[in-house]
Amino acid sequence: MTAPFVEGPGSFAYQLMPITDPERARKIVRFWADEGATSFKFYMNVSREVFKAAVEEAHARGIQVTGHLCSITFREAAEMGIDNLEHGIAVASDFVKDKKPDLCPPGNAPAEALLAAAPDGPEMKAVIDTLVSHKVAVTSTLAVFAAGTVDWFPSQDDLELLNGKSKDWALRWLAYQRPPERQESRKRLLAAEMRFERAFVAAGGLLLAGTDPTGWGGTLPGRGNHASIRLLVEAGFTPLEAIRIATLDGARFQKIDDRVGSIAEGKQADLILVDGKPDQDIKELGKVDLVFRDGIAYDAKKLTADVRGKVGR
Repeated sequence: MTAPFVEGPGSFAYQLMPITDPERARKIVRFWADEGATSFKFYMNVSREVFKAAVEEAHARGIQVTGHLCSITFREAAEMGIDNLEHGIAVASDFVKDKKPDLCPPGNAPAEALLAAAPDGPEMKAVIDTLVSHKVAVTSTLAVFAAGTVDWFPSQDDLELLNGKSKDWALRWLAYQRPPERQESRKRLLAAEMRFERAFVAAGGLLLAGTDPTGWGGTLPGRGNHASIRLLVEAGFTPLEAIRIATLDGARFQKIDDRVGSIAEGKQADLILVDGKPDQDIKELGKVDLVFRDGIAYDAKKLTADVRGKVGR
């Protein structure tokens, strides 16, 4: 259970209360921890002072923290104790030469700086080494970067699951991404993120997988999860490595691998039965026949049919 985001001033999301006082950040962490929150997420405009105070308070309660960061670099966050970073290097501001402390660089500066950096250069190595040495996990969300850029996701069938308003929003966003110059930049960013994730794991980093089914709304839970795993394979991981990243590695990070994350005696019977061999062809992972929840089997096709046209906000 994640508490409301810890954010600073300047957010595009009006519902995120800006926090500028470190002591207030500590009080907010204590309040939500008392209410049962088991994790905290920091967002793009948080200051280092607020971040450090909230991390210390959360860790004092044994609670993990994650973040989608911009005002704070990945290396700064690692050195101040973050446990996980969302979305990977594609959102990092570490490569912006004239980055101002505690401020997000304007516009697309982080992505442009990343694409201008040498893929295997010392700056990238320094970021990876810092994350690995501080045992910071990274959550891969390749589907949200690939949507509308790869030709297979989201499919028309995926979009048919959305309700009318959410489908309209998704189609507008996909149309916005269609111009060739925008497509070229997105393809390069996706490739850079894939290279980073391979290098991060090769260096000993813990990679997790998420869907990020927010924002424009097209990276649906379920379909988006399958897409993210398929994209990990396209990034260079084997099918079994990609499946492990999306299951057992996530469970290990959240310290719940004693009951979920792999098939073993005594663990929860939360399983899927696939009509295929996804260990050989990852695309067959989507051929789900049955879904087991606590050992009870459900017809996957009926579940999908039941939510068609209903998913969204």
